[in-house]
Amino acid sequence: MSAQPSGLASIASLCVEGSAVRAAYKRALRTGLYWRLSPEERAILKLSCSFSIIKSPALTPILFKIISRVLPSLARRVEALQLGLKVIEERVRQALSLGYYQALEWLKDISFAMRVGLALLNTPKAYWPEVT
Repeated sequence: MSAQPSGLASIASLCVEGSAVRAAYKRALRTGLYWRLSPEERAILKLSCSFSIIKSPALTPILFKIISRVLPSLARRVEALQLGLKVIEERVRQALSLGYYQALEWLKDISFAMRVGLALLNTPKAYWPEVT
């Protein structure tokens, strides 16, 4: 029996906002990349534009792959946020075990998680913490 991921680190992979899907759809049409996608990917991208939030565990990874092909900068930011949240969650766990309860505020600061994640992405993998 494996434990489910807890906290904010699991939130980043649960849903995709409709605005990101619409932005990817518009960019794909504008650049012509839409026609280089497979017919299934085109259908998923076009139909997903009509929703405000996509929470389906089956559809979310597929949409993320499509969006990362169309908007690589957005995909890098999402990856940085996911990594940052994982690292911060582990650091908060360590701080709480030492009695520093103000560390819970770190989980609420998304910009801090983004900075930590971008710093981690720019670090060679040999120096990455064991958390990731």
